[in-house]
Amino acid sequence: MACLAQFFYGNYSCNSQYWSLLLFFISFLNQLISSSSSSTSNSTHKACLRDQSSALLQFKSSITIDEYIDHSNLWSWETNTSCCSWQGVTCNGYGFVIGLDASESGLSGLINSSTSLFKLRRLEKLNLAYNEFFPSSIPTAIIQLHSLTHLNLSSSGFSGQVPIEIYQLTSLVSLDFSFLYGLQSPNIESLSKNMSSLRELRLDGLNASISGWQQLFSSPKLHNLQVLSLSNCQLYGSVMSSSLSSLSSLSVLVLSMNDITHFPIEMFSLPNLQVLDLTANYHLAGSLPEFQSSSALRELVLPRTKFSGTIPSSIGNLKRLTKLDLSQCEFYGSIPFSLWHNLDQLMFLDLGHNNFSGELPSDSLSNLSRLVKLFLWNNSFSGRLPSIKSSSRTITQVYLSTNRFTGSIPDSYVDGLPNLGTLHLSNNLLTGSVPSSLFTKLPSLEFLSLGDNQFSGELQEFAAPASSQLYDINLCGNMLEGRIPTSFLKLPSLRGLSLCSNRFEGVLNPQMFMGNVTNIDFSNNRMLSIDPIDVAFTIPDIFGFYFSSCNLTEFPLFLKHQETLSTIDLSNNQLTGKVPAWLWNKTQTLNISHNLLDGFEQPVPDPSSSNLRILDLRSNMFDGPIPDLPTTLGHLLLSDNNFTQVPVSICNLSLPVLLDLSNNRISGSIPPCLGKLATLNVLDLSKNKFSGSIRQEFDQFCNLNVLNLNANQLEGLLPRSLANCLRLQILDLGNNRINDTFPFWLESLEDLQVLRLRSNNFHDAISGYRPTSNAISFPSLHIIDLFSNSFTGHLPLQYFKSSRVMTMPSENGDDNQVRLLPANDNYYGYSLLIKNKGQELSYLYDIIYLLNAVDFSSNKFEGEIPELVGDFKSLSVLNLSYNSIGGRIPSSLGNLRKLQSLDLSNNKLSGEIPPELTSLTFLSVLNVSMNKLVGRIPSAAQFSTFPSNSFEGNLGLCGSQMHIECNRRGKDDAPPTSSSSEKPQENPKSTIIDWKFAVAGFGGGIIVGVVVEHFILVRNMYYLGKILSIKRLIQGDKSIKFFVE
Repeated sequence: MACLAQFFYGNYSCNSQYWSLLLFFISFLNQLISSSSSSTSNSTHKACLRDQSSALLQFKSSITIDEYIDHSNLWSWETNTSCCSWQGVTCNGYGFVIGLDASESGLSGLINSSTSLFKLRRLEKLNLAYNEFFPSSIPTAIIQLHSLTHLNLSSSGFSGQVPIEIYQLTSLVSLDFSFLYGLQSPNIESLSKNMSSLRELRLDGLNASISGWQQLFSSPKLHNLQVLSLSNCQLYGSVMSSSLSSLSSLSVLVLSMNDITHFPIEMFSLPNLQVLDLTANYHLAGSLPEFQSSSALRELVLPRTKFSGTIPSSIGNLKRLTKLDLSQCEFYGSIPFSLWHNLDQLMFLDLGHNNFSGELPSDSLSNLSRLVKLFLWNNSFSGRLPSIKSSSRTITQVYLSTNRFTGSIPDSYVDGLPNLGTLHLSNNLLTGSVPSSLFTKLPSLEFLSLGDNQFSGELQEFAAPASSQLYDINLCGNMLEGRIPTSFLKLPSLRGLSLCSNRFEGVLNPQMFMGNVTNIDFSNNRMLSIDPIDVAFTIPDIFGFYFSSCNLTEFPLFLKHQETLSTIDLSNNQLTGKVPAWLWNKTQTLNISHNLLDGFEQPVPDPSSSNLRILDLRSNMFDGPIPDLPTTLGHLLLSDNNFTQVPVSICNLSLPVLLDLSNNRISGSIPPCLGKLATLNVLDLSKNKFSGSIRQEFDQFCNLNVLNLNANQLEGLLPRSLANCLRLQILDLGNNRINDTFPFWLESLEDLQVLRLRSNNFHDAISGYRPTSNAISFPSLHIIDLFSNSFTGHLPLQYFKSSRVMTMPSENGDDNQVRLLPANDNYYGYSLLIKNKGQELSYLYDIIYLLNAVDFSSNKFEGEIPELVGDFKSLSVLNLSYNSIGGRIPSSLGNLRKLQSLDLSNNKLSGEIPPELTSLTFLSVLNVSMNKLVGRIPSAAQFSTFPSNSFEGNLGLCGSQMHIECNRRGKDDAPPTSSSSEKPQENPKSTIIDWKFAVAGFGGGIIVGVVVEHFILVRNMYYLGKILSIKRLIQGDKSIKFFVE
């Protein structure tokens, strides 16, 4: 003690042994204090400080907790317990709250700078994710939490500007602002300069497209960054190679759902990179690099990009890889052996929707013993299906559909797969029988799809396991035959059974539907029918019943006991007689089209009690007035009947989308109310007997995509209010008696693609018109058909030159494509296709090529064909016949490299046929007959194949096609005059371009197809056989035709 006292008075003379002992004692005392502190830390439940508890309870009382969220952490916050024992709360050894997790707690309300949370000054981790604090802004008081290392506000509803104070939290290690859609983008420059401790940054869903987002990759201050997630941030541009030096610590990089256009290949080789996700950067092209064995990659995710090329064999060096997703890209070639052999940690493999090909060895999956999900769908793989026995314990989903696999289903697919839940083998070339063990020996199987293969034979009855999980079975599109096993309906979990498009036969007893199946599709089994007997018991509820294209002659009476039916499809059968009254109130979608029905049981139920949304009665034998309609109807398809009158109730439809009354015998005026149905997308009244003027007033809310009034007896002027239909895409007024001038006032309709005014009384000049504004006239026009009117003046090609569709061809052919998308309708979409080869397509789901056509024939146009005709570079059909056009054939026609049909017949053209036309390699129809042409007919290319009647009536022409040698006539000899050639003979049947429109439609969508058929009448029957392929299939006009499949 003396030495210690001397020490305090400044005397340090005591010996070193004493000081060593003293230092040991101090060290021991320090350890004792530290142990005490640790003990206190481990007893946090007793150490919560009162001000900490009070701040948390004040926060709880200031916000609202969703009473239906029983797992909210805040339910455990009570005054009589220590706050350190509350769920989501973490304390240190001194009773200070250092961690708060209130995520997914059903919290809502406002948080501002006075919120008691900001009194927790020792807080290090704050997680408020997945709550709803809208419309709160991030409070500036957050700067008071200067010890914060982890801040997670994702999906919590905060909005507005990120406060600058956030960048002063320099201790932050993890920052997550994901999916705060109302939050303005943080200041990337401030973030990258000040937050050098950041190891994890997530800004998913924020608009970070402002200039400078690349600083996150290049800032030297962010060299510690390990996780960077910028999914769906509207990023555009390139990730620069210079970023590599700053990202050496990066282990997770997520840039999905952006518009990044360049990604340096060197990024794949970052030494610590484990997860790379570039999903849905649709313009991002590239190829896979050579992978090194030192790579740390565990997940490589590139779907829905433009990555292409082959998979390098060095993919086998990624031995840590657990997830590989290259789906919906442009890869091709075979799969390298190293992928199957080396990647034994792989759990998720998706190579779907590429161009991969080749056979897969039967043991290709033998080393993938941990594989859980396998997706090889929509490629060109061939050969037999690979065995999945090695993954039998882990595999849950197998998608091998839409390939070219052959052979039968291997035994490894039908036994010993305890966890297999989904098996998709549809749309291949598989053969043999369908083994019953698929329905009995796969205990976890829920979804089985074997549709669109070549399976044959009969399905055997089987013992349905009581524990079966099978939920949906699809065997459509095969060659299965015999009777349908009743065992299917005994599977306890089965809800969907699709056996359509096979060869099943027999008469089904309604009792077979006593199972749990709610969606039944037995369509297109031509020898299958149902016993029409009424049942005395209630059948379990059916949601969808599809029995089209079978052998029904009577309505299945058991359906009248159903209360939950949503869809009934009995189309294309042999149903006769009257539509039963009970059917009207049973469903939302009723399709009984293409039968032999001729009326309705009386009395027809009150339409106000019906819930019908879609009614398809097309192609029956109904006549008389259309019955009163339910106001709920959205799609009404009544074409190809003998209806005579439109009911007044059509004006009461609340949300109509599609009305097709075409090809009936309806007369009188068009109901004026049809112009005011704001939700109407498609109106087809063609091929009726409507008369009078078009009195509809189309208001500013007009939503029409298609208006077809073709082949009626309409007259008078066009209503100028049609210009209000800004979404109009097809306007067909052909074959009426309309007496008006050209509708220049439609020129601003940006979506108008088909304008058909043929066979009316339109008159006066078009060429003299000058647009009233600088707007482009008819910018999207693909087809203009003015055949057989009384238009005069010069050819109006200058006026239509601004149509970018006709004048701006693309290299890949996409300029020939048009998609017609109806507004605000999820039931259908339709595409438009025009052809001139005489092939009739009843419906089309998708299109590649669209024929662009101009038909000015059978009018009174005069003057010359202007040289600018060569600017219509996408034109496929040009018909100027039966006019009074003179002058020479312009050589610029040789620029129309896509031209397939050219008709200049019955005019006053003179001079020689320009040799440039021989460069039109697609030209298959040419007619320059009945003109004043002279000289040698070109013989190069396909010109030698055109028949002589293509040139007849030109007495000055010579050549092999006319069987006239040119050396018999002097080059300068004038051709004899002919009175018959002075004035063109108007013959509307001489050259016809006819369009057929088709809208296909329900389930897969309503599709509009437009088919242009072109043929030339010939006088010599010898040539008729040669051009039979372009002969018109159907005489007369066929306007829009709708149907539901």
